[in-house]
Amino acid sequence: MIHAPYKSGCEEQRQGRNYFDVVWFSSQEGYGCVASTDIPRYTLILEEEPLICGKEIDLALECHRKGQLKCQKEDKVFLSEVCCLTEEQQIKFWHMHDQHRHQYDNSKDLKRIWGIVHSNGIQNTNQDYQHGLYFLTSKFNHSCSPNIGYEVSSDWGMRVWTSREIRKGEALHLGYSDVVYHFPRKVRQEFLLEGFKFFCQCTVCGLSNSTIEESDRRRLHLKELAIRLRDCLGIDFLYNPVFCMEVKRISSLKKNNNPTSHEKVSNEVNSKSSSPQRRKTRNKRRRATDAVIPEKKDLENLVEYIQLLEDETA
Repeated sequence: MIHAPYKSGCEEQRQGRNYFDVVWFSSQEGYGCVASTDIPRYTLILEEEPLICGKEIDLALECHRKGQLKCQKEDKVFLSEVCCLTEEQQIKFWHMHDQHRHQYDNSKDLKRIWGIVHSNGIQNTNQDYQHGLYFLTSKFNHSCSPNIGYEVSSDWGMRVWTSREIRKGEALHLGYSDVVYHFPRKVRQEFLLEGFKFFCQCTVCGLSNSTIEESDRRRLHLKELAIRLRDCLGIDFLYNPVFCMEVKRISSLKKNNNPTSHEKVSNEVNSKSSSPQRRKTRNKRRRATDAVIPEKKDLENLVEYIQLLEDETA
């Protein structure tokens, strides 16, 4: 067993982790997640609320820029008095990774709100691309061939799904940016080094030159399809596992000439929502697939995109 030089913050928390464990990988990767059981494709493996989000994060970053938060001590006061985080929540917050911690003048290698947000913040497209911070979700490491994906609802609920079948003991990886799906290795590695301060050496980035050329071609074709679908249908969440699942099931049902297939899929998906707000978000996504149903060519393009995406990230 590899000895971890510091704790993950997850040692005492099992709730919400029925499908994976948080373990130490290496000094380069830090902590990450591995499947604790075999997991089918399109399985919901995590639901989580943010520690802080939206206007709280915007205010913290503004205070940092204005020099009103000058050290970790002042950051802690902000989290307690402005964000109203409990002691337990603050412990989780400071366990999150800060890739910028070596840059602070007064640091003594201490973490800061600013660095943690820029290392772990996830944008919410339903909230004008404001950021949220999710403790357990932050433990998933990156891959340009991710096997999980996420969606963030308009009320900031995080839901993480598998995008393919996963075996017990297999590492779980997110794609840290949309860039990984539509650009060649060189562009991805430069982007991740600049934005996330690591040089990606995932399984797909480590492919031989001849193999990576074919992968790069597929990803550029994915980009072409994505642009075409976005322009025709206004869809911008093509790699969301939930959306992929819905489109494939709609396609399968239509092949069986079922005239009410879309209604059945929508009702079943909505029945799994745990709140009126999440049902509202589902209905918004359903309206996007509504645009797909009447046009056979659009549906074919969507299915081609999703199949190519799943082949490339298998």
